[in-house]
Amino acid sequence: MELAEYLKAVGKCPEEIVSYQDSRGESSSAYKITAEFGVYDGWTMVLKSDIQNIEKLLSDSHYTCDIRDNPNGIRRSQWRYNPGTIVLSLQEMGDDVMEEYKEFNLSLNLNPYQGGRYPKGKKMIGVSQLKAMTFVISDLGRLAIRGKIPICIINSVGWAHLGDKNFQEVRFNPK
Repeated sequence: MELAEYLKAVGKCPEEIVSYQDSRGESSSAYKITAEFGVYDGWTMVLKSDIQNIEKLLSDSHYTCDIRDNPNGIRRSQWRYNPGTIVLSLQEMGDDVMEEYKEFNLSLNLNPYQGGRYPKGKKMIGVSQLKAMTFVISDLGRLAIRGKIPICIINSVGWAHLGDKNFQEVRFNPK
């Protein structure tokens, strides 16, 4: 699936629970956005870019940086999505990266902790955590397209399709 197609599908996906058979053949259920598109707490994207470039794109958009540090020589930062709910963590990847992601140097994770376990910020009123995540995913996808930043959405294969060879991770590699 192309990035633009994924972003459109994620944005239109209804918040309903669906049943499916998992990779072991067992019946399971999850929100459709999770079953079909892999959106859940801890959603991950890897990128190939200079970390300062990504931090600038985030600060020029809808994000506020709360933490920047450099533990063990690995630079990382934590951001709040300004409308609320989502916390974004950006960090350089170390040498222990899985082979299929070696071409990327940054990792970005989303968590719906703002206003909850993460005391800074606020929750978006009347918006579920998963829906708030779709707003950020769409925004980040548009930033990648506009900035011509190579990305891979690691969790873009939904839980209902894990192990299915017909489904692949969404990758964007601008020329």
